Amino acid sequence: MSFSGTKRTTQIATFGLAAATAAIYFWWRGFSQRRFKAIEELESVSVGSSSGSPKGAAVAAAAANSKAKATEAAKAKPKAEGGMRGWFGSKATPKPSIDGILLDWKLSPGEILALCDEVIAEMESVDDTVAAVPLSSATYANTFGRIVSMDRELDPKQSYITFPKNVSTDKATRDACVEASNKLSAFGVKSNMRKDVYRVLKHVADQHIVNEEDGAGAGASGAGGASEGSGGYFASMASNELLDDEQRRFMEKTVLEYEHNGVHLEEGVFKQVEELKTKVTELETAFSTNINQDKSEVHVRPEALAGCGADFVESLEPAEGKGVTGKGLVTLTMSYPHYFTVQRKCNVVETRRRMEQAFNSRCKELNVPIIEELVRLRHQIATLCGYPNHAAYRLKKRMAKTPANVQTFLEDLNYKLSPLADRELEVLLKYKAAEVEAKGLDEDPTVLHMYDYRYYLNQVEEKDYQVDHEALRQYFPLDAVLDGLVDIYQEVFGLRFERIDSAMVEFSTWHPEVLLFVVYRVDEDLPASASAASPASAPTTPRANETLLGYYYLDLFPREDKFGHAACWPLQAACELEGGGRRPAVTALVCNFPAPTTSKPSLLSHREVETFFHEFGHGVHNLCSMAKIPAFAGTSVERDFVEAPSQMLENWCWEIEPLKRISRHVETGESIPEDIMHALIASRNANSGLLNCRQLFFGLFDQCIHTRAEADTEALLRHYHLSVMRVPMTPETNFAASFGHMCGYDAQYYGYMWAEVFSDDMFQTRFKEDPFNSKAGRDYCDKVLAKGGSVDAADMLEAFLGRPANDEAFLRARGLDDVLSNSTLM
Repeated sequence: MSFSGTKRTTQIATFGLAAATAAIYFWWRGFSQRRFKAIEELESVSVGSSSGSPKGAAVAAAAANSKAKATEAAKAKPKAEGGMRGWFGSKATPKPSIDGILLDWKLSPGEILALCDEVIAEMESVDDTVAAVPLSSATYANTFGRIVSMDRELDPKQSYITFPKNVSTDKATRDACVEASNKLSAFGVKSNMRKDVYRVLKHVADQHIVNEEDGAGAGASGAGGASEGSGGYFASMASNELLDDEQRRFMEKTVLEYEHNGVHLEEGVFKQVEELKTKVTELETAFSTNINQDKSEVHVRPEALAGCGADFVESLEPAEGKGVTGKGLVTLTMSYPHYFTVQRKCNVVETRRRMEQAFNSRCKELNVPIIEELVRLRHQIATLCGYPNHAAYRLKKRMAKTPANVQTFLEDLNYKLSPLADRELEVLLKYKAAEVEAKGLDEDPTVLHMYDYRYYLNQVEEKDYQVDHEALRQYFPLDAVLDGLVDIYQEVFGLRFERIDSAMVEFSTWHPEVLLFVVYRVDEDLPASASAASPASAPTTPRANETLLGYYYLDLFPREDKFGHAACWPLQAACELEGGGRRPAVTALVCNFPAPTTSKPSLLSHREVETFFHEFGHGVHNLCSMAKIPAFAGTSVERDFVEAPSQMLENWCWEIEPLKRISRHVETGESIPEDIMHALIASRNANSGLLNCRQLFFGLFDQCIHTRAEADTEALLRHYHLSVMRVPMTPETNFAASFGHMCGYDAQYYGYMWAEVFSDDMFQTRFKEDPFNSKAGRDYCDKVLAKGGSVDAADMLEAFLGRPANDEAFLRARGLDDVLSNSTLM
């Protein structure tokens, strides 16, 4: 999940995936979520029958069916008129089947809550069974193996009963999903703190470690490989079990998670931690729910939106009937398309001021007390568990390892970026002074306010780089962008996407606007003639040189009460099935792009195109996963690495040839003229000092509140606004109240900048010379995406780059060659 930030976004968001947030997102399958999905995180959904009762057998059957041969009709990839595939509307190729995989999103509120109780009962039963295993006969298979089997079965069911809270149009359904999420989270806290289960699991893990030290099986502790001659397997003397690297990693990570939750503590302290964690879960749920349900609006006359464009104004709903005094007013919501358009384009100062005030005051009365109480409770838990603060507690399982490393990283970047940011601020103030004088505005020309910030950033882009982002929208109709995006992902990464036509095949979804794609991996090692000689009998069946990866939902337009940002949720983890074969992945991308009207298609800004590439990449990460164990599937990597793969994919939006593919003028069908493309690419580093410092502002604030026992969020925001962002905070606002990342990404926001260092290194090293390098693309899939969380991110990076990662590409990309450190981060 991610948000617009430095030179990019998404989610991020309620956690954002997804947070989610969100929303950002968005999105997150930690071992503390071994038996439940965090409220704002990446949840899972099942593939099964339309009855709403997903079965592993049905999935296995579907996987088997997917290898069948197909008819000559599937050879071509028909495109709709004008070269568009027709992702929207009725132009898609009719599909007779979907390999028997149907997702049912039509559970009633009562069925959701009943299934929630069943899921919890089943999880509790597995806990009880594992706890009852005698230590003398405890093995990986009858302890950890049972947990893996449970995860595989229940992972989809949990999505059925939680994910709709983000997308359902029915309030009763959303409320039921929130209640189910609360129940699952509360149970998850207790489940992951069961001492009796930990006792058995710890014993099994210790047996393997002891045998390793005795030379009976194994390699080094951690995620590393096996000892010489072990063939990647680890043996237990007690059971003669052979464990592969992934099983061993799961064993070690699971035990670490229990200990991270304090199960090894003295009983009185342990009980205290358990109670505090339950409170934290309840507060995090309330915090995220308040953001999702916020209805803040601003009502203005159309003339108060001067500069925003006629199309934008015409798209707004009238304010009549909303208890608003005055006729002829229109409604501005806090959705991104409304907020950012006004902040960037509106030349009426008062309108920008009112919107910024409302946006950064969302949920203030409800959520400020919650976030400040969460800071206190999180600190208490951390100190009880033996950590100096919540940040140290959180970072124990991250690439960065310690708050000191994070603080050094953030402050070092802030120092290197400061001269550039100061120069850019002077430019913005010159633009403001000129406008104040020209229009006789009652504004201090020496102070840049928050309601000025994006407006004058946009002025720099338009005037210094001649990039008119609103005019650029005409080149980015959503169907053209999706068409080009899919072409690029297919060519570079060896994939094939095919849309399921809802007019011909009934599949379960939560809204009529939702699209569903089936995704295949194309095996380049098979002869090119293989698919031609054995064409598919149906479009949704893999060709002879393809493997089914999974299914991809796209929910792209705003709706009332829908998750308000952009995030990707893994709805069903790809994994090995007990009887052999693999279960396909299912993932969902939730966005809020401008909706089409009766007279005009959805038109994206370049920033929204960038967000689309980013968030779409999270879904592909889930789809390409080849991990065996569900807990390691897809985006289940270290949290401070999870954004790097998708951040790297944003680069294709800044290269000439990819831009040609994703742009098509809504009237002429022409790609963006090359002179405009060059200006757009040159503008990538426009305001890069200020925009990167904005990300540092979020990261430093996050680290600050989570390295202390309590926090006055308003006072700290005021400090960092001036010292890092260089823009004073608007009085009586408090952005922390709607900072969805504080539930899910707490003490981890630095990860966006941290991951961007890696993303720049990957792109510059392997793709910059040729963005369509399919060899590099397949290496990326195999060495990064396919691994999921089954190996350490640092090891993935080194395998893909051929060396340890460093920050040289990151600094060069921002024009900071004079401060190159070429320092290895890990």
